[in-house]
Amino acid sequence: MKVEEAIARWVQRLDATLTTATTAEEIATRMLPIARDDAWVIYGSSGRSSRLFLIDDQVQVRFDFDHKELLVSYSVHRKTNWLKGPDGVLLEGFDVPDEELLFPTG
Repeated sequence: MKVEEAIARWVQRLDATLTTATTAEEIATRMLPIARDDAWVIYGSSGRSSRLFLIDDQVQVRFDFDHKELLVSYSVHRKTNWLKGPDGVLLEGFDVPDEELLFPTG
């Protein structure tokens, strides 16, 4: 039950501050000081990417960006097992069910 409560609090906090004009750099500035780890997912030549931040042993946050590095969607969910390559790119552990994706307003 505590994990669901933590996820709900993170969603509430992010909902209050994120918009479609939020950049990947702004997200990094906010999240890096409080995250245990982070990793990128690059989606080929489309320019789209996702960045995941490990909050603690139970919760992670995923931010999805368009080719201009503007926020498209995000998700706060239970931690998955990560497999990172030597370049910091996540090879496994980034899949999130579509129903968990949230979309910034504004």
